[in-house]
Amino acid sequence: VRITIDDFGNKWIIANGAGIAVYNENGTLDDASDDNFKRLNVVQGAGGLPNNSVYAITKDRKGLIWVGTLEGIAVYASPGSVFSDNFADASCPVIDGFCLLRDQRVSTIAVDGANRKWLGTNTGVYVVNPQGNRLLEHYTTENSPLFSDEIRDIQIDPSTGEIFIGTAKGLISLMGDATRGKETSKDLYVFPNPIPYDYDGTVAITCSVTDAEVRITNVAGQLVRALDALGGQAIWDFRDVAGRRLAPGIYLAMVTSSEGKNAGIAKFVVLERP
Repeated sequence: VRITIDDFGNKWIIANGAGIAVYNENGTLDDASDDNFKRLNVVQGAGGLPNNSVYAITKDRKGLIWVGTLEGIAVYASPGSVFSDNFADASCPVIDGFCLLRDQRVSTIAVDGANRKWLGTNTGVYVVNPQGNRLLEHYTTENSPLFSDEIRDIQIDPSTGEIFIGTAKGLISLMGDATRGKETSKDLYVFPNPIPYDYDGTVAITCSVTDAEVRITNVAGQLVRALDALGGQAIWDFRDVAGRRLAPGIYLAMVTSSEGKNAGIAKFVVLERP
């Protein structure tokens, strides 16, 4: 039995070809008199699912419930009101005028640190933006190292951003660019640090607050580069605002939340030529 618990303590359960069962015991397992139960299916006014065959239920980082069915995606935007009379039916994210993956069996849904959705189907992995109305990537055996286009499961390590994809022919992983952010940025760090003189890769600034702004400055306070983090990590191309590689010296990475709070500072060094 697959169970997803929303932010209100409601248990969303796949009902084996009969839609979704939602249950809440209201904190009293030994007292059934105050329990709430509801069945959601394809009937309008009773869930509005695109199909009663449900394969995946996932809560995203905003608390919305995403459902993968035999005929695409359904989203419940107000799971806290699921037992009320005015509970809204599922909606479908729309891309180019059509419901997201409307003709696809969605077998698994994973949410990364930037609240993007990784959707596993029989035709590979689709990655969409947080709202689901823009396709970001479509990984298949033809354009990626996937062993099979038949995707069985996707799991994401929230601390590293690594995505594990289970296919019909084996498991593979890839490194994502978004991790789950912290409430504060006290664990902020820069990698690599120190940075070799001839380094030509990317620099990761991690454990920042969720979706924060990262400002790179020199020790005199002059702005070198401003970045937006994806979830709990910003990936930097090691260039300043003019596109130039940084000169040797000491620099600061300063992180603030979108509300201007939870500031954190990490020092890093670019080494001199040996």
